[in-house]
Amino acid sequence: MKAIVLGATGFIGSHVARALLNEGFSVRVLRRAIGPSKALEGLPVEEKIGDLNDLASLRRAFRGCEALFHVAGYYPVYSFGQARQKAVALQQMNNVLKAAEETPTLKKIVYTSSMSTIGQAKRGLADEETPYDVDRFKGLYYQIKYEMEIRAIEAAAEGLPLVIVNPTGVFGDYDVKPTSGSLFVAIAKGRLPFIFFPTRRAVDGRRGPRV
Repeated sequence: MKAIVLGATGFIGSHVARALLNEGFSVRVLRRAIGPSKALEGLPVEEKIGDLNDLASLRRAFRGCEALFHVAGYYPVYSFGQARQKAVALQQMNNVLKAAEETPTLKKIVYTSSMSTIGQAKRGLADEETPYDVDRFKGLYYQIKYEMEIRAIEAAAEGLPLVIVNPTGVFGDYDVKPTSGSLFVAIAKGRLPFIFFPTRRAVDGRRGPRV
């Protein structure tokens, strides 16, 4: 089976590519012409040059694939121009969904969203069923991820064979930038002398954090 991975040059995406190869998949990856590919070094993957803003490149990359793993979500790097950034993010999502809809060989689509689309539970731990509170989570990253996930949910309701996953904090090998691993780098270099870890009771709101 041939699978296409969007975002394979990133931390999570490179792990998805490795997992697919380990399961015997033939793996194709989409990357930008100027994008780094260090996370894919040594992997027997087929590379296609393209961009989420380029619908034609997505159509070409998806051709002949049976599974699509979308791990290339838009990430806002600044707080101004919010309306424009939201529009770009949603257009990218729409391009992926349209290209997928036009690819008859695709049997399954897995969209990697974010824990930021999950609301805050009144008691206990939140999960995918916990409603998102648009009035509470107002950061641009939260807004963009939520609107992209809503679009994915709509596409699934319209018949696209799509499922959504919501990873939380991710740490491990092949974090080449690094991303989440920068926390451990800061600790190792003495730039972050301590970090707060909530206890189970802290989650329930009955006890404060411990150091």
